[in-house]
Amino acid sequence: MSTQTLSTPFADELRAWRKARRLSQLDLSLSAGVSQRHISFLESGKSAPSREMVALLASTLQIPSSRRDAFFMAAGYAPARRAKGIDDPLLAPAREAIEFILERNEPYPSMALSRDWRIMAANSAMQRLSGWLIAGDPKADIPLTDLDYMDMLSDPEGLRALIVQGEEITIALLDTMIAEAAAAREVERVQHLRKLRARFPAYAPALGPLPVLELARDGWSLKFVTILTSFAPPSDPSLEGVKVELFFPADAGTRTILEAWARKAG
Repeated sequence: MSTQTLSTPFADELRAWRKARRLSQLDLSLSAGVSQRHISFLESGKSAPSREMVALLASTLQIPSSRRDAFFMAAGYAPARRAKGIDDPLLAPAREAIEFILERNEPYPSMALSRDWRIMAANSAMQRLSGWLIAGDPKADIPLTDLDYMDMLSDPEGLRALIVQGEEITIALLDTMIAEAAAAREVERVQHLRKLRARFPAYAPALGPLPVLELARDGWSLKFVTILTSFAPPSDPSLEGVKVELFFPADAGTRTILEAWARKAG
């Protein structure tokens, strides 16, 4: 006897996420601690999930917070209270933390980046570095907000032309971002990232123990090691994927130049 399958929004969503994670119904049931029969009934539309079950499955399937609202709504539940963006008062402590890090990293560059790697904020040192890179003058006023950082790094006519060493860092980041976007079922984002990745050779980069980014312009060379930091796994989409990139001088010459720029600006 065949089992009748009913197409419901939640059944379709659950099945799609399970398959995206390459899990069988048995795998999902074991991970979630529920019976395989119940998973089968949810996917066939024979059973409707409780709100607690939706939350459990969303966690088990590692559905990004940016996609969880749709998962809850497919089951007929209103999404949890969310911030209305990074400027929402609910996220004031997060904004203050970002501002603190950017300010304390002076005279070295740092910036806050959104999940799609657009620049949200930058400290004065990053503004000076960008002025030098883009206009050849650290005092140049270069608007950075909302620029696509990965597009800039991969564009042969952009910053990529100034990278002497460290291109493999960008390649590794793009490969990771493509995998994350695919896991989140973000089709358009995967397509965009693959276009950026196609600008580079197809090889898998071999990163050293401490990858160094070297930038050169007009006979000057600056070398950096970078640190990416992010919030603990957030439940709000506005913070998901937000990160701060900190640049630190990799040699004495770079340190001297950055500190000289800061003195002149002061």
